[in-house]
Amino acid sequence: MAAPPPTRTIEAASCSSTSGSPIVPIYALLNCRRWQAPVWFDSRKREQMDKIKEVKAVGTASIGGPFSLGDHNGRPTTDSDYRGSFMLLYFGFTHCPDICPAELQKMAGIMNRLEKVGFHKLVQPVFITIDPWRDSVSQVRDYVKEFHPSIIGLTGSPGAVTKVCKAYRVYVSKSGVVNEAKEKEDEDYLVDHSIILYLMGPDGKFIEFYSKTVDEEQAAEKIIRQIRKAIALGEGAAQGDGNTS
Repeated sequence: MAAPPPTRTIEAASCSSTSGSPIVPIYALLNCRRWQAPVWFDSRKREQMDKIKEVKAVGTASIGGPFSLGDHNGRPTTDSDYRGSFMLLYFGFTHCPDICPAELQKMAGIMNRLEKVGFHKLVQPVFITIDPWRDSVSQVRDYVKEFHPSIIGLTGSPGAVTKVCKAYRVYVSKSGVVNEAKEKEDEDYLVDHSIILYLMGPDGKFIEFYSKTVDEEQAAEKIIRQIRKAIALGEGAAQGDGNTS
């Protein structure tokens, strides 16, 4: 068996459960807490971000696709239900101690900024759980309503959630679970994931993404530019009451 690559340490971080379990290293973008992580872990996640940046730079990005999940009221929902509106999408989980709340707070702030220019009705904010084993419909509903009334929370079967995560190139890695058979019994596990807000167009196609380093104001400005561009072209959600001057 080949020896693992030499372990040098870097500053990384991880979302963790509240039980005090050991932290596992994740994306350098995460900063729930500082940790010493092997470089080869960081490299794997950097590759995931590089892929997203690469497809965005080429032109038509292969990010997104059809999904069939359930909303936070238990109603079946698909990607086509959001056609005609921009969709601001975030993948996370309700047990995340600080990264997910911070990003959803940013999402809420973006929606408030859009409301000031009359564009809030043209954008549907959506939260999709990456932890369907623990995130029930009622739990997702209670969670998203803590941040903004317009956010829709989605969950589904593990298979359906895995499929949509792959379609959006979301990095997800669970640890602390002995095996799949015992997964429902072992609630004390961690979920590492990429931290990205996706902006999808009224036609359901990927437009751009906002990493953790893009703040609320910057993201809102970018979204406003995209909406004004769509209005100028007469596309999809162009029937807004926003100030386009």
